[in-house]
Amino acid sequence: MFDEKKYRESFSAVHASDTLLSEIEKATYKKAANKKTKRKRYIPRTVQTALVCLALILIPGITVLAYGKIKSVLLFFKGDTGLIEEEVRTLEETAEGEQYRVHVDSMLADSQSTVLGLSIEALSDEAEKQLFSQAFDIRDVVRFDYEGSDAAFISMSWKSSKEAENESIRSFAVRLDGLGAPNTVKLYVKDGKASPIILNIDTTVEKLSACALPDYKNGDYFISSCELSATQISYVVSFDEPVKGDKIVEIYFRNADGSLCTLQQLAGNETEISFWTVGEPEENTYRYTQPFSTLINPLSVSGVIMNGVEYSFPDNEYVAEVDIPKNLKPFLSPFVEINNTFYAYAGDICDNLGAQIENAEGKYSIRYRDNTLEFSVGSPNVYLNGEEKIWNASAVMEGDEVLIPGDFIDLLGVRRQMYYPQKGEVQSPEYWLITP
Repeated sequence: MFDEKKYRESFSAVHASDTLLSEIEKATYKKAANKKTKRKRYIPRTVQTALVCLALILIPGITVLAYGKIKSVLLFFKGDTGLIEEEVRTLEETAEGEQYRVHVDSMLADSQSTVLGLSIEALSDEAEKQLFSQAFDIRDVVRFDYEGSDAAFISMSWKSSKEAENESIRSFAVRLDGLGAPNTVKLYVKDGKASPIILNIDTTVEKLSACALPDYKNGDYFISSCELSATQISYVVSFDEPVKGDKIVEIYFRNADGSLCTLQQLAGNETEISFWTVGEPEENTYRYTQPFSTLINPLSVSGVIMNGVEYSFPDNEYVAEVDIPKNLKPFLSPFVEINNTFYAYAGDICDNLGAQIENAEGKYSIRYRDNTLEFSVGSPNVYLNGEEKIWNASAVMEGDEVLIPGDFIDLLGVRRQMYYPQKGEVQSPEYWLITP
């Protein structure tokens, strides 16, 4: 469990400086943080695609016992869940329809999203067959209504696991993005007339927060605040002009050991960033959120860099301008299409990432952070940290330039996405947006 007192004591001697934030400014930000605004949800193309193609991901190696014996909400997270287990709320709520019985056993919420842990039990042979089919969609069994939420759109995703001791039960962790505390959720079983399960979302996981000084601005946008917890990050961004396409927004973090890192390096390449409007549309203000599939320890992060200025989580009065190294900055890189495969220029990628590329008689190696990628021109075999991977495409030469498939970039732990500066473009763009 995150201990804020211990956290602040650990960093009490860090970033000592004069007070730069006046009491008036503090009051202004406190008021702004508490202000409820009407929000309309917007999801980027990559997230829209993911939501259409929601995957039921089976988690191997997890033993799930009978009702009340496991917090199914933990199925949503990878690795060590000890950071949040004490903050998971245990429930015993059941609703039954003609074909299915639904049992809610746990819930975990932050200010912007909620994860529900539940089990679905098939009450007939036909229902059991459907429950464990590849085409099963949890939305065919349960429906959610929301009270108290001012979000115009709430996205839903889930992960699941088969019960170990009961062949007719399947456990789910359902994430409702855009629905945080305080709110009320009503869960209905679609094929029955039973009363809904009413869930009051009234507690959240511990979080760190920082507000930016209005004196500092980053180009054509301004990041005004940031919230960070073990389960996700959320930050608010205002733009000078209406957002009509992809925008590059830079936010960085100070690790407890003094090093800098990007959001990609902090959160990993497992989930997409979503965003929705805050306030009126003409204000051009959005809240960006990214959930962490693998939990992070808030004690490992001491500060956030917004608009080129560092703010300390344990010392709210610390403010300092920071020069961000080139190898941490996002960049646009050209790519080409060859035989239905997208290729990037290895030299350009490595130069911007600060990665080392070596060529030993056609055998290349790229070293970036903790990863080493080895490959040969014309060969589908590639080795990541010594482990062999086989791809449908291989590196090729274009004059003196070595071109690598885009998948090679992903293997390095770097985010890659097509960059559309104008909304509605249907042709392939000229650049990838590469985020270290």
